[in-house]
Amino acid sequence: MKKQICLLICLCFFMIGVLGCHESIEGNKSNEENKKSFRIGKELTIVVEENELIDAEYLKGTLNSEATIDNNFRLMDDNELNKMIDYMEKHNLKLAPGKYTFNQAWRFDNGKMVTHSGEFVDVFVFLEINN
Repeated sequence: MKKQICLLICLCFFMIGVLGCHESIEGNKSNEENKKSFRIGKELTIVVEENELIDAEYLKGTLNSEATIDNNFRLMDDNELNKMIDYMEKHNLKLAPGKYTFNQAWRFDNGKMVTHSGEFVDVFVFLEINN
């Protein structure tokens, strides 16, 4: 009888270990997915002065620069900044002078920022570049 109880206790510990490992592995998978979509929700403010030209080329330089550039464009998510660059190139646009404030975790989609709740917000004012 003692052997059976001991065996049963060992079997319980073994099952707890197996379930724990399974949860750990499954948890890591979903944790990796969460890491990919994790965004910091800091508020960013970008000021474009009257004499500044903020176009796709400028933003590419900001994105590709290893040096510290004194602007908040570099604090945007690289994927979102690339989307903004592509949008501006496609439509031959630059940013109008002004002050732009948005949440760092928002996404850029077709000229608008998309909030956590999926609401589209006009943050940026774009002007067509005259050639």
